[in-house]
Amino acid sequence: EIGSKAFYGCTKLTSITLPHTVTTIGDSAFYHTGISSMTFPDSVTSLGSSVLAHTKHLRSVKLPSGLEELPSSFFQGCEVLRTVILPDTVTSIGSSAFKDSGLARIDLPSGLTELGASCFYGTCLQSILIPGGVETLPSYCFRNCTQLKQVSFEEGLTTIQHNAFNYCIRLEALVLPSTLKTLERNAFSKCEAFSGAYFRGP
Repeated sequence: EIGSKAFYGCTKLTSITLPHTVTTIGDSAFYHTGISSMTFPDSVTSLGSSVLAHTKHLRSVKLPSGLEELPSSFFQGCEVLRTVILPDTVTSIGSSAFKDSGLARIDLPSGLTELGASCFYGTCLQSILIPGGVETLPSYCFRNCTQLKQVSFEEGLTTIQHNAFNYCIRLEALVLPSTLKTLERNAFSKCEAFSGAYFRGP
């Protein structure tokens, strides 16, 4: 086990190799370190929140293959992190998981069912596909994603919560699934280039 805040604020720590005996990593274990690349062994079955948050030089990461949940604020503030490969086993992404990171590309697993509030807030994503298992797009999900131009939805989404897309200034239009029932307040506010939302037929 690696306990919570074990290496918190160790800005001179640039690399670490985790043994295959590690099963648990606590909250903020590597928060604001100097690590640029991180590999979590497949033995890890429990990850805490904010484990790599504000690790300013983090460019690449390998997550454990059996991971089911990406915890909240896990990569928050990782400014140079451009892409993350999520294991197919991931069903949930926690709140603020990638908030204010440099994330520019991610493929969401087909089995994903839950996104937390603000999970992609302020990232550099240009496009993304939301799988059909996700029924609710949470509040502030893509807020301030100023590079976001294209969002595609599989059938299954029922709710877009408040402020989900506000300040997505390059988002021009969306084709929404026929399953959508609720579009909450301010969902697309301040989307200056937005010209229309079109509903897919039943």
